[in-house]
Parts: sequence; structure tokens; C-alpha cells
Amino acid sequence: MHTIDVENTWSQDVSGVVYQDASAKSEAVIWTVRNKDPAIFKLVSNGTFWVFAEGDGWSQGKKIHYADGTGEPDGEGLTKTEYREDEFYVATERDNADKKVPRLSILRFQDDAKATELSATHEWNLRELLPTPTEENLGLEAIRWIPDSFLVGQGFYDQGKGTAYDPSAYPSHGNGLFFTGLEEDGRIYVVALNHDDCDANNQCSSKLIASFSSGRSSVSGLAFDREMGLLWATQDVGNVLRRRLGGVHKAGILSTDTGGAAWTTSANVFQINCGDFQLVSEFEFPAEGLGIAGDGNEGFAISASSSCVDGYKPVFFADDGNTNGHSLREGNIPCDRSAFILKPILPCPDSMTKMPTKMPTNKPTIPPSPSPINAPHTGDNDGDDGDSKEDDEGGGQDD
Repeated sequence: MHTIDVENTWSQDVSGVVYQDASAKSEAVIWTVRNKDPAIFKLVSNGTFWVFAEGDGWSQGKKIHYADGTGEPDGEGLTKTEYREDEFYVATERDNADKKVPRLSILRFQDDAKATELSATHEWNLRELLPTPTEENLGLEAIRWIPDSFLVGQGFYDQGKGTAYDPSAYPSHGNGLFFTGLEEDGRIYVVALNHDDCDANNQCSSKLIASFSSGRSSVSGLAFDREMGLLWATQDVGNVLRRRLGGVHKAGILSTDTGGAAWTTSANVFQINCGDFQLVSEFEFPAEGLGIAGDGNEGFAISASSSCVDGYKPVFFADDGNTNGHSLREGNIPCDRSAFILKPILPCPDSMTKMPTKMPTNKPTIPPSPSPINAPHTGDNDGDDGDSKEDDEGGGQDD
């Protein structure tokens, strides 16, 4: 694990991160969102560090506002749909100009090459769809877009309608659904965003399709590996319960065994099974190289298989706390999908009829801490490290 930004590039508050792989027409890009003095940033590699891109207004990032050009959206998560499109979706939990009032919104921004500030083209306020946080700082922390083609192909289940997900039932929602992580209860909420049913203030309608537990007490980041078809939900050190499991994938990077070391970020991995996202593995990223105290790895992104070297590919972290003067770090994970399928895959009903899944009513309770079943405990304790907060996106494949 190593830092990839120039020291003291940021003060702090970098939350969401998206990695966009290089193509024949463009170089690789890291996109980030900052939650205080909110802005979206474009970074490119100079061969040693990732630095602000020059041109098209990106040299100092682009400040973001609500649709009327005012406010300071507390951007906690960032996602893109098609990577080559100049649009961004930001998950926010409040307006920093009015910090005491939750505003659980997803904002869409369209890049303008001439602009250094962007106003949202759409706002979807999810307040009526989600539990109301007990605190204004426990709202939307993460967001990821997953294509309809994948969801339909895997038989994703629409809990609201009680049947297989049918994209045609949700007009003007685009070509996929948005997965959002709520810090308050550790659940992942899946929504369809209508881009046409909007009022004069660009407030638009949305529908809740499904929800499920992240398996953790809170969600800090989400990443979707588009090639492996795996959804990652991360929880930073301030929120955690640190688990000591067994087995190592690569020393010092991604592991299920602490070996006595401290851990900074937990990750649960899901695949669709019988229509739902099923937990298939649990991991910890070590604190070595990241710093321990104050770490807030709120953003997580995964690169594509084209980035694989010797069986591993890069992953990226955005550290809200700017630990040791750095907000961006790189680690790696195995390129072999089987490395992440460590729990038994539950059998589907013979009839292939979806087993009932209830949507939460009012305020869901915080799910219990997961019990590791991948391997026996080898560490010295299981603990709850306290509380904290917060997006992925991954490469040309991870959103």
C-alpha cells in the first residue's frame, strides 16, 4: 500500500473516488469529490504521482452547487455511468451551508469544459425513501451505478414489486440503477432515478427497488467490479468492528488474517444469487502504509483486468482524514474472481421462485456484527473500534 498524491495536495475531506481506465483515446483518470468546499477533481498520472489535470477548467477542480447555483452539497460519494460520458452523480447527506438539516440527495452534474463551477442538472431527494438519520452527519456515504444489462442477466429481484427487476417499469431511469450506502444503518439502498419527472426546481422523482444489509454497522464506500460482477461495501476504521480471520491473499495488502497487525478498512464482497446480493467474502486492509489514528477511507475504487500484473490489479482509496498529508493511496487485489468466493453459495429454490424479502419499514435497526465463517479465528480479539463516517468506483469496469 502506498501514497499516490503529492504530499499536502489536500487539507482533508476527499470522500468519493472513481478510477477510469485508459482507452485508445484517453489516459487513465482518477476522479474524486471533496465534501467540504465541495468540488469534483480530475487527476492524471505524471509517472510518479497523480496530479490535477490541466485544461478544460480542471486545474483546481470544479466547485459544485445545487441546481439553483447556491449551497455547498456535502459530497460523500461519486459515481459515473458510462466512463467516457461527461456526467457525474454525487451522493450528499446535507447542505454544508445549513449543516444541521439532513438533505439525503443524489445530484447529477454535466461537465462544461469552459466552467470552473458546476450546478446540478437534477436532484433526487431520497428523504421519503430512506430512514431519517438520527444525525445530519449519518446520511448517504457512498454511491455506485450498476448497469441494467448486468442486473437483468443475473436475475436481480425487485423487492417493491415482488418480481424480477424489469427496467421498462421505470421510465427515464437511464440504463442502470444506483446503489447507495447509508451510514446510519449500514444498509445499501437501490434506487431508480427518473430523469424526466422533475419540477421547475429540477427536483426529480425516484423509486426504491431493493435494500439489503452491508453486513457492517455502517457503509463508507461502495465499488462495483464490472468484469467480476462483484459489489464491494467498505467501512473505514472509525466505524469498524475489526475482525481477526484466517488466511492471507497477499502479505500486507488484502487479507483475512491480521497476523497481529492493525487494520484500517473492512470490506464485504457480494454477488447476486437467487435475485439478491449475497455476502461471499469479508476482508481487511492493513493499516501499515495508511496510518491508523484518524484514518477515514471513505472512497474505494477498483481497476479493470487490463491493469493486472502478476495476478494482481490496483485498487484506490480516498482518505477523508488526509492522514500524514496524503488523501489518495493505492493497493492491490487478486485478479482471480475465485479469490473472493469464500463463503458457501446458497441454493436457489427448485421452482426458481424468489424467496420473499421484506423492504425495511420506517427506521431499520443496525445489523449485528458479522460472524466470520471463512476460516477460524487466529487473532487475539474481536473488537468494535468506535464510530465514524463515509464512495467507488472502479476502473473501466468498477463504478
